[in-house]
Amino acid sequence: MKSPVKFNYNYLPKLLHPYLPVARDLREIIKPANMDAETYSKYMYWVYMGGNDIFKTTKPNRHSETNKIVVEFIEKLNNPAILDVGASDGSTSLDLIKQLGKKFSRYIVTDMSFKQYAIEKNGRTYFYDNHSKICLTIVSDKLVIYNDKNACVFPINSIAKKIISKAPAFNENDAIDVNLCQPGLLDLVKHNPRIVLKEWNILEQWDGEKVDFIKAANILNKEFFSDEILLKAIENIKKALKVGGFLLVLRNSAIEEWSLFRLKGEQFSLENSGKFCSEIQNLVLGAQK
Repeated sequence: MKSPVKFNYNYLPKLLHPYLPVARDLREIIKPANMDAETYSKYMYWVYMGGNDIFKTTKPNRHSETNKIVVEFIEKLNNPAILDVGASDGSTSLDLIKQLGKKFSRYIVTDMSFKQYAIEKNGRTYFYDNHSKICLTIVSDKLVIYNDKNACVFPINSIAKKIISKAPAFNENDAIDVNLCQPGLLDLVKHNPRIVLKEWNILEQWDGEKVDFIKAANILNKEFFSDEILLKAIENIKKALKVGGFLLVLRNSAIEEWSLFRLKGEQFSLENSGKFCSEIQNLVLGAQK
């Protein structure tokens, strides 16, 4: 993110966008009428989730090559239950669900949070974490300000901290629910009981049903976590998987890097991998009680 204080995308002329820090006006996602999946994800890119520079960065068709392999593999399984871990706004989940059709018994889409709250006051809109109720972002006609103290050096971080400190305390009577999930996926969840949304932090134990196949895309990587924390996350994911079930670990920045594992007893074995395997392949293979 670098700068926690950015100009509102709608305030500056587009000619200046490449030269100054800008962020989209998040007030537009409070009621995203007629917003297509790609446009919606462009707004999600600027939704701050807290922590160290954590945003809902994703987009439709991001896993196009790996999804082809997943669909072919899922067709060989017997009506599996699928868990999609760290799905962000659900763009890539929606892609895969559409490609799978009826080839699954259950598709569980998870992320740390699918909702924030917004409070409108004095010409500003304040966005709050739906668990801690801490103010994460402030949006005005001119600026977008993030509550990330590590994002920049003095004096920008001090300015952001001062503005954030003046945010009103969370009041549920004034709060508006802000959906952080693709509207198309929400519609599927509403009309198809086989598809479920569930908030889950992979650093906590899974409390749902065990599944046959887990997809962990762009979440189990060393950019986010140390090896120690990755091993903890792998153990939690392992407990969500049936013995004999499969785990796909995928990361795509410039290319799609993936490895497919199978749980045999308490340990994973390598089932397959792409031309470029997952960077944590050896960690997964070494993870055992």
